[in-house]
Amino acid sequence: MSKLEVKEIGPISGETDLKLGQSGGTVTLADGATAVGFAPEPTESPVKAWVNFNGTGTVAIRDSMNVSSITDDGTGIYTVNFTTAFPDTNYACVGSQSPATESHGSHSNVNVVAPDGLAKTTSAQKIDCRYVHGYSDPIVVSVVFIGN
Repeated sequence: MSKLEVKEIGPISGETDLKLGQSGGTVTLADGATAVGFAPEPTESPVKAWVNFNGTGTVAIRDSMNVSSITDDGTGIYTVNFTTAFPDTNYACVGSQSPATESHGSHSNVNVVAPDGLAKTTSAQKIDCRYVHGYSDPIVVSVVFIGN
């Protein structure tokens, strides 16, 4: 096996690209070696939308991705409106909340199935926030939407 030792490799004078290997081939680094400036191929995230918002008083989005607004539909009931619609209604969603008061305790949950029995749509999802005694406006509501 041949061995080539060099301190630095660069492109041909006047060129900006350096090609190692060939199309479809691989470049293998020795154990313990690192490649600076190379990143793995990006993969598409299944998370297509998420939101973190304050559900008390005037609803306010803290941070989000692909969520245009939150509609306050009454105590503990909200509609999450997507910036870009999903291609179908087969997306999944999961949520969490921090109760509005300590009296609500740890028996609180976010229901991501429309509370009024309406089917979810590609452009919005209705959620409700409850604790053991009924609906509440939580301090923190977080919901993640996963799909195509």
